[in-house]
Amino acid sequence: MQERVLVGRFKDDQITTAMQNTDKLKRLAQVIGMHKLPAHIEAFDNSHLFGREAVGCMVCYVNGEKNHEHYRRFKIRSKLPEGGGSDFAMMEESVYRRLRQIKRDPAQTPDLILLDGGKSQISAAMNAFDRAGIYIPFISLAETHEGIYLPGAAESIKLPVGDPALNLLMEIRDEVHRFAVTYHRKLREKAELTGHQSQEGLIDGKDPAGRE
Repeated sequence: MQERVLVGRFKDDQITTAMQNTDKLKRLAQVIGMHKLPAHIEAFDNSHLFGREAVGCMVCYVNGEKNHEHYRRFKIRSKLPEGGGSDFAMMEESVYRRLRQIKRDPAQTPDLILLDGGKSQISAAMNAFDRAGIYIPFISLAETHEGIYLPGAAESIKLPVGDPALNLLMEIRDEVHRFAVTYHRKLREKAELTGHQSQEGLIDGKDPAGRE
């Protein structure tokens, strides 16, 4: 009896969560003018330290839930400004590389792409779509004022605190930010460790064989 009660509660919780997620997705579709439910959302963000160990990352949400299997990480290959980075170039590269993957396997195509940023990220994504030759509905979320930017719109959409659509977008944006920062730190720590080990092998600026 106890097991049946526990299973029943678990199913009830799942149903409640699924209904809440559906409401969030319906609200999001209404806000951004989509005619279908954005059940599959992919979000992008970048991370770097003055251009060093620059990375781009993508997270995937399906039906309002994280889908870890489809998370992606990109080591940025674009040439970045000396002593700094370019969020524009990094975003364009990350989105473009993901679009190439989608072209090879169209079954992976998301309903909506979310970018962490404002108008400049919108422009970067447009460049990526033009290069890839495909288009997927996309928006960006500005962290400074939580405004939602749509392609071609002069002003952002500002939703009230607590709005279900905004809550969902902020959750996804925060998740991709966390994922990107974690990956960047991992690469930075690896680079620092490698550099430290290299220095330990030197004698007065030379390696044991006497080479500079």
